[in-house]
Amino acid sequence: MADYQNFFTQVQVRGPADLGMTEDVNLANRSGVGPFSAILGWFGNAQLGPIYLGSLGVLSLFAGLMWFFTIGVWFWYQAGWNPAVFMRDLFYFSLEPPAPEYGLSFSAPLKEGGLWMIASFFMFVSVWAWWGRTYLRAQALGWASTSPGRSSRPSGCGWCWASSARS
Repeated sequence: MADYQNFFTQVQVRGPADLGMTEDVNLANRSGVGPFSAILGWFGNAQLGPIYLGSLGVLSLFAGLMWFFTIGVWFWYQAGWNPAVFMRDLFYFSLEPPAPEYGLSFSAPLKEGGLWMIASFFMFVSVWAWWGRTYLRAQALGWASTSPGRSSRPSGCGWCWASSARS
């Protein structure tokens, strides 16, 4: 540890890796301890992971990246594949929904709202897959469900709402 510390002295605290909740969890299934990042250490804890994604987490990340890629390619198309125009007009680009005569079917041409439908589908899959991952992780860890009537224990959101309703 440095003897003299000031604003410019770079000291990062690095202890043993935190494996998360270890109660009633088989630690043999966990692989690695997660890497440390010196850049993240400038702001606080430098540990990255371990993170369990599972199949729904991977699906969610893939669908989210496809949503981001679809919108990004459309914006580049609107800019005429010109980086200067892309940066200049980035906040004016938009991906418009289909016209009312097409409805919400996938029959709209790509340039007239079909790409909006595809991007919306990817976003829908991403959000619901992440919700499913979160729900399954909570079940696996033995946490209470936030749905009323589904658990005998008080849920976090229900307790938060109930405590804020008290006077």
